[in-house]
Amino acid sequence: MAFKATQIISDLFTLREIRHNIQEPNERISLVRAGFTGDNACGVDVDFVNTDNDNDVSVRVNNLLNLKVPEEKQLAVLEELNRLNNKYRYVKFCLRDNNTISVEYDLGVETSEAKLGMICREMFIRFMNIIDEAVGSIAEAIING
Repeated sequence: MAFKATQIISDLFTLREIRHNIQEPNERISLVRAGFTGDNACGVDVDFVNTDNDNDVSVRVNNLLNLKVPEEKQLAVLEELNRLNNKYRYVKFCLRDNNTISVEYDLGVETSEAKLGMICREMFIRFMNIIDEAVGSIAEAIING
């Protein structure tokens, strides 16, 4: 059974006609996954992850660009991710241990139920805009790095 926050997010996304689904990879995690394709970004899945019945939600994009960054390109990619982290207030770009790029944001633990769905909708829109703008410079760092 999905956690309370997962259901609240799903209900709001349904109301706002945002295509999504609920996933429960195990008994300790439930998430809402909503995907988008922009002008530059293609097939990006944004996960709203909840691990308990509180309203502390983690927003994640795992494996942005669906590739592993080659070791010889990692320094250039890290420099670009740091530049993006300084540019964008609401998200954090990371190079993971498995050499994939993720995008992250954590909602406040004290987020009210009444505002949770709308805040997640706003974060989804911000993720779409920021990622769509950022993927070109990340790809360029991989190609030319």
